[in-house]
Amino acid sequence: MDLLKFLPNKTCVDKLKQCNEITPFSETILKFGENPATGRKYTEDERNDKLKQLDNLCSYETLEVQKCCDSKNKLYNGIDYRKLNKRGKRIIKNGEVIGYELCNPKHQEDCDENYKVLNQKDLCRLSNNVDKLKDESLPPSTKIYDLIPDCYSSLCSNSRSVPFIYDTMVVETDHSEELKMLKSVRDDNLDDLNDYYNDVGIEKINEPLHNGYPGNTILHESISYGADKCIDFILTLDVDLELKNKDGNTPIHLAVLSENEYLTYRLIKLGAKLDKRNNLGDSVLHSAVRGGNLKIVNLIIYHNGNLLSKNKLGETALHTSLVGPKKDLKIIMSLVAGGSDLLTTNNNGHNLMKSFSVFRRTPKNEAIRTYIQQQVYLRHKEKYNEIIKEQPELSFIETVDSKTGKKVDLRKYKFDTLEIEMPTKDIQNSSLYFDKRKYPTKIFEGDNKNIEGFTSNNETNGENNQLEELEALEKGLDLKSCDTMCVFKYSSIALLIILVLFLVLKLKK
Repeated sequence: MDLLKFLPNKTCVDKLKQCNEITPFSETILKFGENPATGRKYTEDERNDKLKQLDNLCSYETLEVQKCCDSKNKLYNGIDYRKLNKRGKRIIKNGEVIGYELCNPKHQEDCDENYKVLNQKDLCRLSNNVDKLKDESLPPSTKIYDLIPDCYSSLCSNSRSVPFIYDTMVVETDHSEELKMLKSVRDDNLDDLNDYYNDVGIEKINEPLHNGYPGNTILHESISYGADKCIDFILTLDVDLELKNKDGNTPIHLAVLSENEYLTYRLIKLGAKLDKRNNLGDSVLHSAVRGGNLKIVNLIIYHNGNLLSKNKLGETALHTSLVGPKKDLKIIMSLVAGGSDLLTTNNNGHNLMKSFSVFRRTPKNEAIRTYIQQQVYLRHKEKYNEIIKEQPELSFIETVDSKTGKKVDLRKYKFDTLEIEMPTKDIQNSSLYFDKRKYPTKIFEGDNKNIEGFTSNNETNGENNQLEELEALEKGLDLKSCDTMCVFKYSSIALLIILVLFLVLKLKK
């Protein structure tokens, strides 16, 4: 059990960039390995000097000496975890293991099938709690959150060529051959890729490359270059789909960012996790929104991507879709239709429209603004008054001072109820506008090609008839019932007016 204390690796991490300043190493090398400078095992003084060197190297403000768990640690192979028979449940949040619920060995009969035998990676995370793992006086179920984190998967830079700890058991391959292979991948040359991994060992398919973008595996690089043949070959192997590069992006993060629809679908079917987060805290759905591909966004929503989870800025995917560079009303509508929170706020306390207000008013942006404000009203009619008093940016009602013309804070007003009617999405443009121009058209009689006269082409347009009726009503006339009697009525009025004028002139004489 005490061997568990050696399961974690040691490294110097950049907390800001979330990467390794040096390659994580096992302290067992210092305890049992050979010092290449002397050809003998490390003495106690040499071990202490090496650890002091690590402290000095990692003394900058953003750096920190840290223990971490790495599944590629060779020490894992020396532990038969099944014989230890430690059982527990993983407590997972946002795709990451944040704790364990352990089953006390004394109460094994109370452990249901959800308590699994903990593997080497689990035991590494719990290695700060060896005493609790051995203690049989604990309650039947004990939750532990004091975990050693997973190692970051990448170095902060590919420029560090000299390892901090030289392991004589590790034989480094020629990095120039790797570089040649990567150049072939850019051209989607599968033969060179196959030859390279046949030489170095196919088991290295999951190891971060020494060239290319820091932390990228060969799958990351192939996705970045759109090398479809190479991708197809790699996915037939025992490839780890959860490995992250320097930015914390897994292969499926890169697939959605590059808008590769087929690959995204294939990775999902192969078991890629949608809740994995990158260094920004973006889930795969956040990255899909940033990629701006509607089909991919819908694909992830369909496969139960979490619409309410937030990244490190406190943004849901909907919030990100409004402030990102690839704003798309159809994507926003899909996120809203899927059940996104319209009243969400980010870490600055800004709601959707407050964050959106920094962008200039363009037709596209105003369409997005109108849609969100409309949806807030339709979804929250019962408490709409309270919502817009607290968050006036979400309302399409604007109050303006009649004297100064300046906007007035809606929260200053008191009102009980609001009844708002909105046009339906099926409304026709012809119902909103009248054609004011009248173009004469020729009239033909039968087969006779001689022009008999002209008429207005608007007679078939009901809107103009309505307009004439409105004008007539203003004059007190009723065109709908106007026939021969209407003409007689107008003639009688004209005759009466002439008669009155004649009498007036007669009297003047």
